[in-house]
Amino acid sequence: MYDMKIRPNYSSVKQWLVVAFFAALFCSFSENANAQTLSPDTSVVRFLNNRKFYIYKVAKGETLFSIAQRYDIPQDEIEDLNPVTRGGLKPGMKLWIPAYSWKEKKGTTSTSTSKETDESPKVPDVALHIALISDMDLKKVYVGTADEADSLPEMLEKTTRTNLEFVEGALIAIEDFHAKHPGFKIRTSIVDSEGDSATLSKLSWKADFRKADVWITNDNGTSLTYLNRLAQKSGVTLISCGINTTDKIEGNDNAVAVLPSSLLQCSQMGAFSARHFENAIGIFVKTSNAREKERMNAFKEGWKSGGEKMPARVADYEKGFSKAVLDSIRGNKHHVIFIPSSNEDMVTTLLNALKEKKESHTISVVGIPRWFDFETVDPSLLQLCDVYLFNSGSIPVDNVAATAFHKQFRERHATEPGESAYIGYDAADLVLEGRKKQGADFFRKTLPSYDGLFTTYKFKRGEKDSALENQHITVWNFKELSPERVK
Repeated sequence: MYDMKIRPNYSSVKQWLVVAFFAALFCSFSENANAQTLSPDTSVVRFLNNRKFYIYKVAKGETLFSIAQRYDIPQDEIEDLNPVTRGGLKPGMKLWIPAYSWKEKKGTTSTSTSKETDESPKVPDVALHIALISDMDLKKVYVGTADEADSLPEMLEKTTRTNLEFVEGALIAIEDFHAKHPGFKIRTSIVDSEGDSATLSKLSWKADFRKADVWITNDNGTSLTYLNRLAQKSGVTLISCGINTTDKIEGNDNAVAVLPSSLLQCSQMGAFSARHFENAIGIFVKTSNAREKERMNAFKEGWKSGGEKMPARVADYEKGFSKAVLDSIRGNKHHVIFIPSSNEDMVTTLLNALKEKKESHTISVVGIPRWFDFETVDPSLLQLCDVYLFNSGSIPVDNVAATAFHKQFRERHATEPGESAYIGYDAADLVLEGRKKQGADFFRKTLPSYDGLFTTYKFKRGEKDSALENQHITVWNFKELSPERVK
């Protein structure tokens, strides 16, 4: 049986906070959820962020217990959604009543109803407890009382929505896995970290949370540092899905960074460029920005993997601006110019200068992931300068499994899944497949390559006893004024 238990004490959800959390995304966990049959004169239906609620008007003599029984919703869940009930019920009072309970998931996955016989195949009785930890910071989200139902806003803060999608993506992966392997017992808990190590410190005393086998999180900063320290102490496998989290989980041989750090991406792009542009000359643009210098040095290290046949030189942009770069282009060889800057004005100026130089020289330009977000750079300029970009992955459009997930997500939430949803799905599926195939200590081994929805995962340890980190990047080149994946 599939056991999903989501308890409010894990996430410090109080009073009306619960509405914002599950009204946002968790609108349909089961086709078998108990439907409510209510007469029109006793309730009004409202939809908030695609979740169905009844606005119920309390009648004389009714109690919270009787209302909870009528709707088959836990009494304390109704109290959380309606803090006004803590002062007692009064006739005419309006209450939020969810159409289904999020505390007591019923029928979340289908199970066989046929009786087992001696001839029935035996399914391994494997239990896995997964805790999904994310900074949803629910206390910042306010939706109002039931009396305000007609004028409630339905928009969530971007961070809250992103992290809810991450959790929902993981939950869908768990459901899909259980549908394929119904004998694999799974338990799931959801933890709202609030992005705060102090909050996690309080939550970590909850025995259920501490006893999980795997923590999957997209947290970063101090909360991830705390989680990593606690995971090492507790022996819990930690799956980190945030950006640039490798340094936070270093030294933990039972931790995994599913996304490569920005510097590793630069190094991998340097190695790719050395292979892709054989016998070319590398020109690395140096600026006064410390972070950009780190990117340049990482790219240069990757470029060196091409050996002596891949010469390179540094162009100091601060000393001569665009002219310093143009003067570095000499001879008839192909020149590959790496620009580590995220300054849109600087990049535009430099690309315009290189466009003129391309009339007499063969030039390709390598930029960084931030360029995908540029708003003023003309795509035709990126194509003319033969620009290559890279990132940790992207939402696929031609992947059958990704298309199925996209459809499932849209049907459930009537909205498009973002990148975080795909990453959440991949992380949970990676855990489940790894546990099933390699056993309880699978993350202490070298993991095989895994083709996920968001990207391909190729894990490697930097040093002995260090965490595993995904080494794979996706490379793009501009064709027909838009980026196309380089195969």
